[in-house]
Amino acid sequence: MPRELFLIPLTTPTGGGAGGASFPKYLDNPAVESASALIYGEADTSICLVQAAQADLDLLAAQSDVQRLATTDNIDNPITEQQRDNFRAFVEGLGIPGNWIQTGETRRLVIRGLAGMFNFSRRLEVAFGENVRRKLANNGVNLETEWQDMPIQLQDELIATAISIGFAVPFPPWRLPYQPPFLDDEETIPNPEPVDYEPTIEDTVRFRAILRRFGNQYQTSPIEIGGFPL
Repeated sequence: MPRELFLIPLTTPTGGGAGGASFPKYLDNPAVESASALIYGEADTSICLVQAAQADLDLLAAQSDVQRLATTDNIDNPITEQQRDNFRAFVEGLGIPGNWIQTGETRRLVIRGLAGMFNFSRRLEVAFGENVRRKLANNGVNLETEWQDMPIQLQDELIATAISIGFAVPFPPWRLPYQPPFLDDEETIPNPEPVDYEPTIEDTVRFRAILRRFGNQYQTSPIEIGGFPL
């Protein structure tokens, strides 16, 4: 059976089924042979790899709150201008940065970009101890919020989470710690003086850029959904 990748909202079962945990909408369906998901927020949305008959995959793609991202056959095809606009609008409508998606990028690169932000959001939830969207909303933060307008505690949690993963903070093009100049192989710096710096982000950088850039630092790592490499 064919497999395809989708953006699908999460839903919480009524009556306490599945332990009350959220799961991708529409997939509690006997027509679905198998499904795996990477989740953004404990009760928000997910990237799903779904295996089912083609007619059932087409029916899933037809739902207004679902976005078909790729098939396993066309995942390395570049996206068109219309596809770019569709992806951007759908992702932005979910409150997730999407304006970075460009014509000519492959579907795989787009999905990996989303997956990086999804992974970082889950790490943030561990730090927050609650749903990432709820935490941000309760602190008045949206995609357009600048760093200088975010509560200090939230700034500290974001930076601490990034550092705990091993991400560079700050990162280009923002302020960087001291780096010695390029040297020829024969040259050395005898006992260079350490330079202290405070990991921070420039005041006017918006949250959409912060989430995108931290998510993008996953690009050197393997990302899989249901054993399928992205």
